[in-house]
Amino acid sequence: MKNILVVTGTRPNIVKIAPLYHRWKTTFTNEFNLKLAHSGQHYDYEMYGSFLSDFDLPTPDFNLETKSNYVLQQIANTLYGLEKILRSNKFDAVLVVGDVNSTLAASVCAVKLHLPLFHLEAGVRSGDQSMTEEQNRRVVDAISSLHLAPTRQAQLNLNRESIHPDSIILVGNILAESLAGFKIKTERQSFCILTLHRPFNVDQPSQLYPILNSIAGQIDRDILFPAHPRTQKNLSQYKLPVNLKIMPPLPYPEFITKLSSCQAVITDSGGIQTEATILNTPCLTIRPNTEWVETITQGTNVLVNDLSKISECFSLAVNKSSNSTVPEFWDDQVSLRCWKAIQNFFNTPG
Repeated sequence: MKNILVVTGTRPNIVKIAPLYHRWKTTFTNEFNLKLAHSGQHYDYEMYGSFLSDFDLPTPDFNLETKSNYVLQQIANTLYGLEKILRSNKFDAVLVVGDVNSTLAASVCAVKLHLPLFHLEAGVRSGDQSMTEEQNRRVVDAISSLHLAPTRQAQLNLNRESIHPDSIILVGNILAESLAGFKIKTERQSFCILTLHRPFNVDQPSQLYPILNSIAGQIDRDILFPAHPRTQKNLSQYKLPVNLKIMPPLPYPEFITKLSSCQAVITDSGGIQTEATILNTPCLTIRPNTEWVETITQGTNVLVNDLSKISECFSLAVNKSSNSTVPEFWDDQVSLRCWKAIQNFFNTPG
């Protein structure tokens, strides 16, 4: 029996580990003992607790409660808390997800304590080293023992970085399996969805307000904007366009229902780009680059480099959705491929 610690820190982490956890419960409990640790990067009920309920996940076995508004303090607290857990319990490996700060901290901690590190969503690259997520995933992949890649492009990225090919396993995008459990609406309604969370877009009202005005001014329909309370506070002093409907963050099932039925989504999120492609929803990404190139080449995604061209990009994204395809292995068997890769890792000599 191998003991594996899965470390999460944010809502997207929960969405991604849910299929892995449930596959373990139904198929692999005779071979593996799984424990969950939550760093506390997202710590209130709306940001974390409701997601456990939505995905029928248990309360984590370990909660580090590393609350901090300072990035390095957050990482340091996670390192310190995880070291105590890993030293006082016998684990055979640590599994991390994605590219958040908790993932970076857990990865460094595991390797420093000489534990194998498994990275789910390995090899994803935007090429933009100024992004925290890009910095994190490059470090994590450089020190991982097993790289669970979501796409062939991610696999190729790892090959280019001289990662040992035997450690790279193409498993597919785990989000596709997460979405398979939800009721999806196929009839499009007239509204759009807007999500913004990156600091360069939302932290300064003087930057955010023109973005919102530009989007709302070029899209002649209601735009639902589930906004973080901090963002709502930053906008309270401004008169916003009448078709921009600000609301609190939505429960994940409700958000996915709206995402599957809206005319289009406008976002700066990496995860929503992939969800939109899976759901065949037109997607406008307010960024100069993307780590999910398949959403551009095969899916429904269009990058928006110039806010004055929102209307043009909207039409392009809608047209793309009529002949988009879901990338290879983005299906409901991703978690099974992950567990088989982990099986092989422990069964391979040396």
